[in-house]
Amino acid sequence: MNKMMQDSMRGREIYSIEKVPDTTAVVFANSYVNPISFLPYIEEQLALMSFSGEVIFDLLLSNGHTFNRIVASNVAEGKVDRKAFKIVDLSSLGKVVAQKIKAFYKSNDVLVQSNFILSDKEKEFLLR
Repeated sequence: MNKMMQDSMRGREIYSIEKVPDTTAVVFANSYVNPISFLPYIEEQLALMSFSGEVIFDLLLSNGHTFNRIVASNVAEGKVDRKAFKIVDLSSLGKVVAQKIKAFYKSNDVLVQSNFILSDKEKEFLLR
């Protein structure tokens, strides 16, 4: 198995993780594949970042603009609390997190443009 296949299987092309200040991390779906399926690898990366706090999963590119686009939980000692998962509304996220989410899609327009779940109007709205 080549390195690219291994990295893809470990989720490196499936999701991106970005820290927002010190106590929040956002995991972005990079495609239609839900990154929560790769939770052990996400936990591994969060542990390497010495991260503890709230983790937000933005599943826009895998779920579309639906009620379950944003899912949140807590991370302690490198482990995501699976019992604490909850669906949250985008409008309930803080301003800094919302700005990080918007900036992610603007700087990763190829991910948005190549997505087949979002409509053309949704893509246009995200990228303006």
